[in-house]
Parts: sequence; structure tokens; C-alpha cells
Amino acid sequence: MPVPSPPRWRRPLFLWSSAAIVVSVIVAAREVMLPFVLATVIAYVLTPLVAELERRNVSRGLAVIFVYAIVLGSFGGFGWAIAPRIAFEFHNLRQELPNLADQARDRWVPAITDRMQAVGLVPAKRPEPSLPSRSPRALSSRVRKRTDRSRSTWEAASTSSR
Repeated sequence: MPVPSPPRWRRPLFLWSSAAIVVSVIVAAREVMLPFVLATVIAYVLTPLVAELERRNVSRGLAVIFVYAIVLGSFGGFGWAIAPRIAFEFHNLRQELPNLADQARDRWVPAITDRMQAVGLVPAKRPEPSLPSRSPRALSSRVRKRTDRSRSTWEAASTSSR
């Protein structure tokens, strides 16, 4: 008697759900997993170099040390060679930042705002309402009116409690 085969949809469902679980675990634990992933990539990339040195009758431990010394020395030499150029570019950027900020404020922001208004993403500019007088005399009269209202409210409350 033949054994019935499982439905065809079970295997793809299992594979996709397993992949989703693995990806979610990696995303959830990315801070912890990052060193392990980087170590795996480094080992994968450097293994052929170590194997080549082993073929030349160098012990595996010395081959690993030699390959790491070459790789780390290359990174250090590269950093040493480009550090002056990076410092020079940061110095130029520091001097240029005020001009770039002015250009962004004066040219880019109005141009982007106009384009967004043309498309309808930003409402059209409204005329600015006229502001009330800001003279010291007008301000002091407003303050006096508020103070008078506060006093009358306080006096009314204190007389009703007697």
C-alpha cells in the first residue's frame, strides 16, 4: 500500500515561515549578532590566504598571524595615508559651512517651497495680518487692564467670603 504524500503547500510554507523567523531573530538581535556576522565574513575572506601560506609549509597559527598582520597593517597604512587629506577637507568644510547655510536659506528653501506650492503640497502664501501696535504705551495699557480685572476678581472673592 503506497504512503500518501503530504500536501504540496506544506514544504514552501515551512521554508518561508522558517526564513521569516530567522530574519526576525537576526533583526531583533542585530547588536549581538553583528560581531559574529563580521567574524564569519572576515574568516571566509581570509581563509584562502591562510590556505595558500599553509601550502608553502607555514604552520596554520603563523599563517593566521601573518595574514592578520598584513590586513591590519594595510588598513593602518591606508588610514595613515589619507588622514591628512581628510583633515584638510574637514577644515575647508568648516570654513564653507556659513556660506552653505546662507545659500540654503536664501535659495534652496524658497525654491523648494515654491515648487511644493505649485504642486499643491503646501498651501499658498497668505497675506500677513497687520500686527497690533507694539508701542510701550499700548502694551502698558493692556497690562493695566489685565491687572485691574485680576484685582476686581480677587476683591469680589474676598468680600463674598466675609
